[in-house]
This record gives sequence, C-alpha cells and structure tokens, in this order.
Amino acid sequence: MASHKTCKLFVVLFVISLYCCTLVQSDIIGIDLGSDYLKVGKVQSNRGVQVVHNEQSKRKTPSVLAFPPDGSFLFGDLAVASNSKFPNRTALHPLEYLTGYEEHRSLLEEQGFSHSAQIYALFLKQALKIANASQHSVVAGLVIPPWLNLQQRQNVLFACEMVDISSVVLIHSNTACAVKYLLDWKPEQPQLVLFIDIGVESTIATIVSVAYQSTGTSVTPQSYHLQVKSHSWDKTLGGKYIDERLANWIVQKAATKGQLGAHSPSFIMNHAKCQTRVLQEAKRIKEILTVNQETVASLENIIDSIDIQVPIYRREVEALLIDSHSISRLVNHSLTLANLQKEQIDVIVPFGGTSRIPLIQHLLKQSLKELNKSIHADEGAVYGATFYAALSSPKIRSRALSIKEWQTFDIWIQIFDSNETCLWDAPLVQIGESIPTTKEFIFHPKNDFDIHLYAFRNESMVYLLENTQLYPNESSRQWLGNTTFHVNFMDSCDYSNSYVRMEIGMNIQGFISPPELEWICTENNNLTDTVNNTSNTMATGVQKERRRQLLEVKNIQSNYGLLLPFWNHSTLEQLKVELQQRQQRDAEVRRHSDMCNELESRILLYRQRLTEQGHEWNVFTCEKERQKILHNLEQLESWLYSYPQMSLIQQKQQQMQDWILPIQERIEMNRKIQKAVEQLNSTLIFAKQVLEAGNISMSPELSSSLDSEVNELEKWLNNKWNEYIQKAPYEESRTKNHRTL
Repeated sequence: MASHKTCKLFVVLFVISLYCCTLVQSDIIGIDLGSDYLKVGKVQSNRGVQVVHNEQSKRKTPSVLAFPPDGSFLFGDLAVASNSKFPNRTALHPLEYLTGYEEHRSLLEEQGFSHSAQIYALFLKQALKIANASQHSVVAGLVIPPWLNLQQRQNVLFACEMVDISSVVLIHSNTACAVKYLLDWKPEQPQLVLFIDIGVESTIATIVSVAYQSTGTSVTPQSYHLQVKSHSWDKTLGGKYIDERLANWIVQKAATKGQLGAHSPSFIMNHAKCQTRVLQEAKRIKEILTVNQETVASLENIIDSIDIQVPIYRREVEALLIDSHSISRLVNHSLTLANLQKEQIDVIVPFGGTSRIPLIQHLLKQSLKELNKSIHADEGAVYGATFYAALSSPKIRSRALSIKEWQTFDIWIQIFDSNETCLWDAPLVQIGESIPTTKEFIFHPKNDFDIHLYAFRNESMVYLLENTQLYPNESSRQWLGNTTFHVNFMDSCDYSNSYVRMEIGMNIQGFISPPELEWICTENNNLTDTVNNTSNTMATGVQKERRRQLLEVKNIQSNYGLLLPFWNHSTLEQLKVELQQRQQRDAEVRRHSDMCNELESRILLYRQRLTEQGHEWNVFTCEKERQKILHNLEQLESWLYSYPQMSLIQQKQQQMQDWILPIQERIEMNRKIQKAVEQLNSTLIFAKQVLEAGNISMSPELSSSLDSEVNELEKWLNNKWNEYIQKAPYEESRTKNHRTL
C-alpha cells in the first residue's frame, strides 16, 4: 500500500516538473515595431515586465534594415550608417512593407523575396534576437496602429508565422499605453483618459474608460477594466512629415544663401543620397530644438564639395512645421465619436517621440488641460503589449483585466440562396461597436446558400468631422476585403419547416471567427450538430466532403484582406524557405567577412612583430628571412582584397602559419633552455642553503664539484642550442645579450 502511494506521489511530482519546465521554456515578449525605433519587452521571472537591452545596452533600436552589395543585411545603428551610402538598399518604416509587392519590387526581387511581409518578418527576427527568445515557444504581443486595414493585419500575422512565433496577439498602440496607465495608477473611480500618440507615421487620439476594483478574493484580488470609447487619427501629422517639411525648409534656406551652387533645391531633394542626408539632419535638428532655442544645420560635402550651414531658430520653424489647428481638430473629432465633451476628460496622456516637441505640448494644454507625463513616451506601449501577451497566455497567472476595443471598420453580411435571392442584407459589425462581440442570425433558406462578408472603412467616420451616411457601394468607402462561405444541403427534409441559426464572432484583433451553423428542423424538433470550417464537423443532411472543399476553395480565392486569419500553407512554406535562404546567405557573408578580418589582423600583427626592434621575432630571425616573410605578407594582403572564396582563405591561413612556425619553434626552444638553466641555478642555491641550515660545512672540493657539474650542464645546453640554430638562418651576434644563460 505504501509503495502504491509512493508511486502515485512520484507520478504527480513528475507531471508538476514537466509543467514547470514548460513554463520556463515559454518566452512571453512584447514588440513595439515602430516606424522609427524597435522596443522589446519580456516577462522575466521575479522581475515582471522589463524592456530588453540590445547589444549596445540601449533600450531602443533604430527600425532600419540595410542590404549592402556584399550580400549581408544590417540592422539598427549599422543600417542607419549604411543608409547614407546605399539609400536604395535600405528598408525604412516597417509598416510600409505590410502593403503590396509592387511598391517595393526592386528591393524585394534583389533579395530573392516574393512577398513584402518577408521584410517585416526580418524585423521580427531581430526583435526575437534582442529578446533572446526561443523561436518555437514564443507568445508575442505586437503593437499596431488602429488604422491598419485587414490586409496589413493579415500580413503581420503572416510575418509572425514566417519566424515561427507560436502565438501572437495584436493590440493597438494607445490601448497598450492605456493598459500600462491602468496598472500603474489603479484609479478606484472610473476615469476618462485621452491618449495621444504622436508618432512617426501618424497622430492617434484615443479616449479610454479605465477603472480598478479590489475584489478582496484570494483568486483574483484585483480587477482591471478598460473600454475604448473612440479612435481617430491624422496621417499627415507625424514625425516623418515634420522631418520632410523641415528638410525642404533647410534646403530652401540654403538656396537663398547661395550655398547650393548650380544645383536647385528640387535636385537636392530628388537625389537619393542627398535626400537621405538632409532628412537625417532634419531629424537631428528636430530633437535638438525640443530642448534648445536655436541650433545650426550642418551638412559637409553634400554634393560636389558643397557645404550647407544654416542657423535655425525654434520660433522661426515650429509654426511652419505644425498646423496649430490640426491637433485640436483631431481631439474634437475623437470626442465627437465618443459622444463626449472635453470637460468630461479627466486625464490627458501624450506619448510618442514627437510628443516632446514644446509647441505640441503647448497646443494640447491650450486645447484641454494639464498633461499627465507619467507614461514613458517611448516605452509605454511595449509594456502594455507585453502584459497583454502574458494575459493571453494560459501558462501565466496574471491580474484580471477585461478589455473592450473600439471597432475601426464596418463589416456587412449578405446571404443568398442558390437562386441568388437575397435572404439577409445588413451590417454585421459597425464602426464604433465594442469588440469582442458575437452576432446571431436566424433565417429560412429554401435551398443551398452562400454567406458573403464584406469589410470596408469610411474614412470620414474616422478622420473627418463630416459624418456621411454609411451605405454599401458608396464611393467614399475604402474597400478592405471579403470572405465567402458556401453551405450545400443534401437531404429530403422539408425546408419550409426548418431554419438555420448562425453565430459569427469578432475577436479583439479585428478578425471574424468562422461561422457556427445550426440547422434546426421543426418537424421532429431535432437539433443538429454545430458546423464550422475549422473542425469540418457537419450537420445531418449536409454533404461533408463537398462542403469542406468548397469552403477551402472560397477562402483561398478571397485571399485579399481576408476577414479570417488565413494563409496557404504551401505558400507559407515557400516564403519560409526564401527567408531561410536569405539568412543563410547573410551568415555566409558574415563568416567570410570574419575570416577575412581575422586573416588581415594576423597579417598586421605578424608584420609588427617582425619589424619591431627588440621583439623576439625580430631577434631570432636574420634579415633575409624577415624580408622574405614580409614580402609574402604584402602579397597575401593584396590578394585578400580580391574577395576570395572561403576555402582559399583557409588555405592561405595555413600557408601563413607555415611561414611563422619555424620562428615560433626557435623562440620556444630558447625559452626551454633559459628555463632549464634557471632551474639548475635554483637547485645549486637550494643545495647550499640546505647544507648551511644543517650546520654542515661545505668543503672547497664539494663546492667546486657542484659548480663544475652546473657548468657542464650549461655547456651541454649551449651545444644543443647551437646544433638547433644551425638548421635555420640566425644571427648569433643579435642574441648574445638577449639570452642569458
């Protein structure tokens, strides 16, 4: 009996240990891949959520990828430096690579990519590298702007699949900051908070209702509630556009001072390298003017030995760069969408790199009230995304947090029978509804039917103050995508006495879940099984194989901006292979570069040792031998710049080692002889000390005998050395003082 209990206890402990190992092996990270910088957060044991430092011990890394002509790719600060030399080989602003292939065809074809999301996947790969995350057990929370359409959201998930992120959740940037604010401040009374993200690509205003409640229970002692009331954005008010306007102003100012020579401002801004340098200088000037009143734009040798020196004053340029009414219009529009007045807003939280501009902060204070700057301008979103990823992971016990998002686009549903008779035509989810949500429909089909889902966005509802009427096929609509399902009945049931009940849900990330269908026959009141296109279980009377195939065909044909997270697995594997091949090519280039650098450093080191006066290599070689080796090293250095193959580099390394090996053996032999002589002398001294300590007087004959033995051994070592050096060129006169015997 005792042994049986012991066995059961052992099994329980074994299962617990396996579960704990699974927890340890899972990495939960948050990724804020902004247009300017990449920030990565990670859940660390006993420390909570922490922002991870990169290799340079910095908390943020430039979101730049460069592809130099040598076949490698660079990331971060190295890519920024390469951008000045190769602007056409640089990927800036990662969100731009979530759109179509044609816009970046030249760069993608050159790198062997067939999908623009592969560039975005390379950015995610660098984020995983910074987080030191094991790729096959990663739960990631990704920060995205709310204005991403369905195709772009689909490509984000597609890129995550390419780099083998096992689970991913998407969260809007302002919602992520709201999570951080809620966890930090814990407002006991519900608050309405306005979050303004002034980033590189756009400015986003979001109104959020937050509340904290202490439940007093041991299971969930704290409860957090967050509901987004509205999203609005302005894509013309962002750091990138401010940089462009400032760059144009600098070039125009330089032209009025006659600093451009024969070149026009348009020529400078249309020249790729010149434009890149001016934009980099404009970004630097913008950061300086956030704390200083004046500075100087300095560009040396921008083209044809032309230098630009333009003094810039904050008051002179800030009115030209920022529309004083744009922020107030955006805030008022967000209030309108939420049906609120500005007096009802309790807290205003600005964040984003561009929010540091003094004029923007002044405009916000003037329009609303004092700002709450408790959220880090760069790191607030990544903290919230990391916590949200931990919240969605079943392996982490976290605080109870309920989030209700604000829907940013419309979804319309239409149902047609086989005679193309419309059975249903109505909105499924509209802009402004809270998600996640589930909708239920009941209809009476007379025969087989098709379900059509259409997604579109009326930009006037999100950005402009004018509220145009929502209706399908309006020219003001922005098309986002569609999905079609086909249901085929093959049964003798009387359709007039049956109906179909359908449930369709939308998750918080903006994707539709597969519809669940129940076919109910009222004659026998027999409720059939639930049908969905994931498990492919079928209701009674539905042709199983045919329906499943039709669903798959319809989904694949509607792969532009799908409402469901979906991708063709064969295409996914092909893109993974292309990505791996590109990474292997980069690894080969880096390995080749490391071997060349190592060989070059050895050449410089050996040359220094052979020419340095008093060095062992210089002492134990003759002039003829040194000149021969130096000549060979010079030829090897010239050959190295011809970009040789790795196998040849390895051969040259071995050949160079053969040149140096005789010198190293000579030096090693001399060291052994010196060590042997030192040991003999030490032995003689020790013998004399022992005799003296024992009050044993050493006779002159014994002392002379010991000295004679030492001298004989020393002569024997000298003879061995002379026999050795006769086999190699050697200048005895240069080593008499070097070797003390």
